[in-house]
Amino acid sequence: MQTGGVAGGAVRSVDPASGRALWSVPTSPEAATYSLRDGRVEWIVLAPAKGRVEVRDPRSGALVHAADVGLGEASGHAVVAQDLLLVVRPPAGAVTAYGLDGLRRRWEARVPMVEHVNECGELLCVPGGNRLVALDPATGALRWVGERWLGALSAQGGRLLAIAPGGGGERLGVLDAATGREVADLGTWQLLPWYADERLLAVRPAVAGGGLVVAELDLAAGRARVLDVLRDVSGDCRSRADTVVCRLRTGEFGVWRYRD
Repeated sequence: MQTGGVAGGAVRSVDPASGRALWSVPTSPEAATYSLRDGRVEWIVLAPAKGRVEVRDPRSGALVHAADVGLGEASGHAVVAQDLLLVVRPPAGAVTAYGLDGLRRRWEARVPMVEHVNECGELLCVPGGNRLVALDPATGALRWVGERWLGALSAQGGRLLAIAPGGGGERLGVLDAATGREVADLGTWQLLPWYADERLLAVRPAVAGGGLVVAELDLAAGRARVLDVLRDVSGDCRSRADTVVCRLRTGEFGVWRYRD
C-alpha cells in the first residue's frame, strides 16, 4: 500500500487477512515504483528526484541495493522497465540503464528528443518528436524507428498498438513489434482505460444518428471489431474487463456488458 503527498509518504506491506502492517518504509514525494515478474512484485524501487536510488525486498522491506545514479542532474528522471532502472535525461538526449540486481550500469543510448521510456513487448519504446524508437533492453542497441508514431500503448502476441496524430482525434495502428512495420491501420478511436491482460475497447462518434460506436481492438487480426452503437450516450466512457460505463444524454450513467 502507498500513501503520498507533497511532503512524501510511505510504502507498507499489509497482511490481507488482518490488516496488520508488516513493515513500512518512508518515501519521497515521487513515491515508489515496482518491478513485476509473472504478476508479482519482484523489487520495490524508491527513486527520488535527487539523491540515491534504493531497491528493497517486497517480502521484508529490507534494503537490498542502493546507489547514486545522478538523478537530478540534467533534469533526469527514473523509470523501471524490463528489470532495469532507466534514467532518462531529455536535455541530454540520453537513456542510461542500470540493472536492478545491484544497480550497476549496463548501457547508455543516445536518443534525440527523448521524453520517457516504457516497455513494449520484449523491447523498450522511446517516444519523442513524433517518432517512436525501439531499443534492445539487453544492450541499448537501436532496433527500429517508427516515424509519425507518438508511442506504443499495448503489446500483445508480438504486435504493438501504436498511436499517431490524426484529424479529429488520435489514429491507432498495429505494428510488428520486431521490426516496427505497420501491419494495420485501425482508424481514429478513443481508447478506453484498461488493465493488463484485459480487452482493448475503444469508442468513436457514430457517423449517423448520434451516439458512440463501441469496438474491440484485435491486434492479432489487425482490425477493430464493432460491438455496439450506443445512441443515447454523450461520452465520458470507462471500461473494465467486459463492462463499459458511459454517461447518458440525461446525465445519468449506463452500463453495458460485452461477453467474448
